Amino acid sequence: MNPAAQDGNLSKAERSTPALADPAEPTTLVEVFRSIVRRHQRPDLLNYKHAGVWISMSSDEMLARVQRIAAGLHAIGVRPGDRVALLSESRVEWTLTDAGCIFAGAINVPIYPTLTPNQVHYILKDSGAGTLILANRKKFVDLETVLKECPDIKQVIFFEGEGVKEAEGLTLAQLEAKGEVVERDGFVYADLLLQKRER
Repeated sequence: MNPAAQDGNLSKAERSTPALADPAEPTTLVEVFRSIVRRHQRPDLLNYKHAGVWISMSSDEMLARVQRIAAGLHAIGVRPGDRVALLSESRVEWTLTDAGCIFAGAINVPIYPTLTPNQVHYILKDSGAGTLILANRKKFVDLETVLKECPDIKQVIFFEGEGVKEAEGLTLAQLEAKGEVVERDGFVYADLLLQKRER
């Protein structure tokens, strides 16, 4: 340690100069996510129950799905800084989509699933969200009236596809399929986009 630092004798300029970052250390949330997946390869990074059966998701599969969701969001018009509202109970798709928003540079607007339609309406309008992600069609039907008063919502995505009509929105599986196409075309994730702008 610099003796001057111990004595508090650093000049104002020296005190305000940030320490140089280790280039090997992640500097964005996306890099942190990728770094953890690389360092901690696991066959069961996520464990969740589906139809009464426990299912494991590996580190690589989780990262691949998160990246596909981010690319899928980009494919439907979500850009860095855009708001994506996420209204669902806790489930594996929530975790993947939240991370997908980070990879896309979007801002997640989490909404408690127990809120009333009027409360949801207020949050959607106040946040300026352009995309709404729901657990299932039942929730969509509950909110259908207030969604008509939210013209900023251009896209609705459903975790569960049962009963969803094409005109109502996309399923998460369809969003990921769109993401796969965009990835093949060379989609640039938000952190890489930021690095390009800084050069």
